[in-house]
Amino acid sequence: MVSRLTKKTGLVLLAALIVGIPVLCGCGGDGGGAATDIVIGIESDFTGPSASALIEVHWGMLDALDELQAQDPIPGARIKYITYDDKLDYSRAPIGYAWLKGQGAVMMYYSNSYVLDIVVDKMEQDHILGYTNQATPTLMSSDWIFTLAPSYHAEARSLMEWILNTYWPSQQAGRPPKIGYIGFSGMASDTTYRDVYNAMLAESPGSFELVAQSAPMGTTAFATEIQKLQNCDMIVLNIFGGGLASFLKEARNRGYDGPFMGGTVSFLGFWKVVRDAVPLDLLYDCYYIHMGSWWTDPNSFWADLKEKVVEYRPKEADDIFLQGGYGSGWLQTVIYHELAKIAVAEVGPENVDGLALKNALSKLELDVAGYGETWKMHEDGSNILHRMFLMRKYSVADDEWYADSDWFMPTDLGG
Repeated sequence: MVSRLTKKTGLVLLAALIVGIPVLCGCGGDGGGAATDIVIGIESDFTGPSASALIEVHWGMLDALDELQAQDPIPGARIKYITYDDKLDYSRAPIGYAWLKGQGAVMMYYSNSYVLDIVVDKMEQDHILGYTNQATPTLMSSDWIFTLAPSYHAEARSLMEWILNTYWPSQQAGRPPKIGYIGFSGMASDTTYRDVYNAMLAESPGSFELVAQSAPMGTTAFATEIQKLQNCDMIVLNIFGGGLASFLKEARNRGYDGPFMGGTVSFLGFWKVVRDAVPLDLLYDCYYIHMGSWWTDPNSFWADLKEKVVEYRPKEADDIFLQGGYGSGWLQTVIYHELAKIAVAEVGPENVDGLALKNALSKLELDVAGYGETWKMHEDGSNILHRMFLMRKYSVADDEWYADSDWFMPTDLGG
């Protein structure tokens, strides 16, 4: 099945503060009689350190659900969301999984792919389909998991390759770059970034110099780390939330004037936090490796979505336009809605379970305006719907992010 997200159908085919209670349900069915609920569980950080970004993902999911189930109802069925707050605490993963399963979830979304790693064996045993934003090696080998984007492994390597092959040669420095890195200790993405960069140095000794630092989660003062990173040619950021804003401001105030290079953990998901705390004139030379499209991209999806933001969230619209979470959440619901439609057509609404949704995946194809390839299960067996990245650069003059490269395929997906 191919659904083209175009102006012709508007946002019908486009594509959080709820803690452990099944209240996120959409109206649906064919407009008459009771509809069968297709229950999708959401385990995410709703009140922990990354909640400020995930609240907007939650809004996008809810608003898209209202839109799709009103304008493109699934005959005899409706999607129902239930949520569990893991507070970004990995130890809560098994508890959350058991709770969501007990509420009848036949599919589950995890905002943190490494949390999903912890329960993937249970999902395989219970035949529950799993979805997350970024792949991991474990998830890429599972037939019961699919993801939107490549792994942190692929992201870290792709960012470094762009620095070495594109950005640094443009500086005409005539020497290997000295690259700083900072992450939050205890986060799996921090371990992944470090492992990738050390492996790249082992593969090509002398291609760059690495100065790697990690700070405890929740750090808001970085004097020691900045002192060690001060003389680097650039700093790769793998921190988020208030810590990200504090680091940017403190590094500039302590005299660092080089570029910042962000991964998906940082920047766009927390840009409102940054803009609220950091003076605009300190935000020069910020770059970001991105898996998705953006509000400034000239395509129909984001243009139409802007109208929906104003319609559904007029009071929050200005903040939503600073970050990407709302669009991500909207597109997630599009994916779930399309899978449910396929499954209902094949087995009937009363028979949609994890296996039916898993089988529907093989027929899912979404052409989303502004993205580098069709979203589907590709022949490489990676279970990644959209495998490509692009680079973005922040314009202080416009106070906006713009694409700074074309879409490109990672040299290593990290499986």
